[in-house]
This record gives sequence, C-alpha cells and structure tokens, in this order.
Amino acid sequence: MPIPCEFEYHKPPDVRRAVEILERYGAQAAVLAGGTDLLVWLKEGLAAPRAVVNVKGITELHALEVREGALYVGACVTFTKLLESAVVSNRLPLLWECSRTVGSVGSAVSVSSNGSASRSFASVARRASSAR
Repeated sequence: MPIPCEFEYHKPPDVRRAVEILERYGAQAAVLAGGTDLLVWLKEGLAAPRAVVNVKGITELHALEVREGALYVGACVTFTKLLESAVVSNRLPLLWECSRTVGSVGSAVSVSSNGSASRSFASVARRASSAR
C-alpha cells in the first residue's frame, strides 16, 4: 500500500543533528525508530508529517549500558535486547518482565498523536546530551 502523503525524509548521523531537524519542524515532524506504528499510520492516512526523521542509524540510541550506577537505555533499544540483558534482569526485574510484551523502548515511551513523540524525543535527547 503506497503512502498517500509527501514528506521530507531525513536520516541524521547523530543525536545533535536529529534534534536540530526535530526542532526545525516541531509538531510537523515524525520520528521513525522502530517504524511499525508510524508506517501503518502513514499508509492509512492517519499521519501526514512534513518531515520523517529516521533515527535507527544513530548508534548511541541503541546503547544499553550502566553509566555512573544508572541504566542508560537508548531510544532504539528493543525489548528483545532488554530481555537478553543480564543487567536488566538482575537489577530491574520489573522492567525485564514488562519487556516481554512490547516492541521498542522509544516507541512505547513516546507513541502518541500530534507530533508529541517527536517533541518527546527531542526533549530527552537534549537532556541526555547536556548531561554528558
């Protein structure tokens, strides 16, 4: 099924560039991370963003690691990766248990309408970048 709307497609190389693009388009941008929900919405005409920002290729968004005693979970980490993590199963058993029923962290945390997912991603990415 073809996608019935036109949009600009962006595939930024890093979080900084993704945030710039998302801030430029605001609520008119959609983030493509896992893709399942967004692609369905596009094909069914339920979403018509001016820009789609594919963040799947941003390496740091796939990170699942302990930093300074806290678990860092990148927006593109899948629940499969959480399930396979000994750190998650040992330290955060509730997160591990919840991971058995859903697809990706970024989509589960930020899926909603009217571009708020894009704003959520930009906000979280900005805070993560400034915390370093």
